[in-house]
Amino acid sequence: MLRPMKKAILFLTALSFSASATADGLTVNGIAYGEPATITGLWVSNYENSRFLECPDGSDTPCDSAHADRPLDQWASVSCADRHCSMLDEPARALTGAGISEPPQGSFRIRFIGRHGLTPHKPRHIRDGSLDIWVDRVLNMEKLPDAD
Repeated sequence: MLRPMKKAILFLTALSFSASATADGLTVNGIAYGEPATITGLWVSNYENSRFLECPDGSDTPCDSAHADRPLDQWASVSCADRHCSMLDEPARALTGAGISEPPQGSFRIRFIGRHGLTPHKPRHIRDGSLDIWVDRVLNMEKLPDAD
């Protein structure tokens, strides 16, 4: 039988790793996100990582693979409401012809309902950005030609 103090610690530990909503914001695994917004940008996925670069709607410069050389501090780590980002991977596999067990590879222009992380972070791994992005629902995705 667990003592009351151990129960409280277990509860607080479980709570800290779960999602919670505050006003229009959201906190997941300790990362605070702002209110929902429609977001457009470049999602790059390969065997080793997945990252996102926001490209504002109405920009004179199209969001394409040529943006892939932007500094890493402009890129965001990607997290999804479905926990494993199948909502991104499955349409990307369909667009590239990748098998079900293969990670999608390439650059994609995506538009989704999501949230911006409120605080930049230090990169967590090689080629990680310093921002966070949360994907609630993908609206559309387009495979971009590989940059030369």
